[in-house]
Amino acid sequence: MGITDPHAVHMAWAARFNARDVDGMLEFFEPDAVFVPQPGMPTTG
Repeated sequence: MGITDPHAVHMAWAARFNARDVDGMLEFFEPDAVFVPQPGMPTTG
């Protein structure tokens, strides 16, 4: 993936999403990642 600036992650993901680049989007996947859509509501899996 090669992104070293945390602020660049959103733009990189959006670029892959808009290009319909599923393989590129999967590069962001981390098996132990936790997504927090709202404070106090962690989601895993």
